Amino acid sequence: MTNAGRSEGFLGFSRTIYLLGASNLVMSAGRSAAWLFLPILLYTAYHLSFLYVGFLVSLVIPVSLLAALIGGAASDRYGRRPFVAYPPLANALVSLLLFTYWSEGLAVVMGLWAATTFLGNVGGGAQNALMTDVSEEERRMSVFSVLRVFGNVGFAIAPALGGLLATQFGIPVVFLVAGVASLSGGLLLTLYLEETHREKVPSSRPLRERASFPFHDSMFLAFGVLGVGLTLAAGQFGTALTLFSVGVRHFSYEQVGWLYSLNGVIVVTLQMPIAWGLRRRHLLWMAIGTLCYGAAYMIFYVGLVYAAFLVAMGVLTIGENIVSPLQNTIVAAMARPEDRGSYFGAYTAITNGANVFAPSLGTLLLGTGNALVLWGTFALLTVSVAAGYLALRKWMPRLP
Repeated sequence: MTNAGRSEGFLGFSRTIYLLGASNLVMSAGRSAAWLFLPILLYTAYHLSFLYVGFLVSLVIPVSLLAALIGGAASDRYGRRPFVAYPPLANALVSLLLFTYWSEGLAVVMGLWAATTFLGNVGGGAQNALMTDVSEEERRMSVFSVLRVFGNVGFAIAPALGGLLATQFGIPVVFLVAGVASLSGGLLLTLYLEETHREKVPSSRPLRERASFPFHDSMFLAFGVLGVGLTLAAGQFGTALTLFSVGVRHFSYEQVGWLYSLNGVIVVTLQMPIAWGLRRRHLLWMAIGTLCYGAAYMIFYVGLVYAAFLVAMGVLTIGENIVSPLQNTIVAAMARPEDRGSYFGAYTAITNGANVFAPSLGTLLLGTGNALVLWGTFALLTVSVAAGYLALRKWMPRLP
């Protein structure tokens, strides 16, 4: 652990947290627009059905699962910095290639999207472990929330800006923006990020064993199973909602952009106050946050006007503000310092595994032509998952 990693900055948080936050702000401003508009590009430029778009997006998700497992376990052995700082530089190149060759066919588009997905996820476990390395246990909820605030400043800007640019210059321009943003964030990390973890004597435990170690922890597995259900439900926030907004409710690109920008604005303004109020009963709050998704989905179903979608996005974002940092806080509490990267990587892999099915399942239900089938199904799923968190709170009281 470096001394710099523990040195205090504004509000007593490590300066490393603010460095990660600044880089995430820049990169999120590009990546989130690309993530939102890729399904619309496939739907409008390639004239694919909702189901086919969902299938293609799902087809790429296993790449993120592999990236999370490898990156998280390797960061426990080789250090956090290489897996946090360098992938964004490579991702910048891939995004620029996607901007240049988006019209060369589905195989090219999805191959490049798979590459950017791998590079975007290989550092996730390492980054979460790094933040845990430089923070005290009682402040981790706030630390993860600080990083979300930074990232969502970028998310608040990107969709609205992406919608305007897509309207003026075409959707592919968002990939150019993503490339420039990844390059900027990667350079910032490469120049200033210091290592926070390196084994004095590297263990001989193989990388495969490191990656699989968390799956022998029954408490972690139980929490992970519920994370699968939460991810399936929360995953409709992306592909299904964008396609529903454009293809069913006929909102414009700009309206879709502003809708998702509202999500970012609410995170920036309310994430820290919510975090300060969630110091106890974490699993109870996980249940409440999960139910917020279900409530929002029912508002999307009944809402025929744009204002109703704005209200629903507000309810959904409150739930996201609750569950997102809490998941990381709970996983951090389960892991030993030498296994943090592996635990975060494994949890990301489990939830990304659910994302394999989330887009295709959502678009399959959307393709029935009955909005209640889509939103009602996932609202019921949130009720089941919330009940699971309450049961886990009773059965495993050592969880926070």
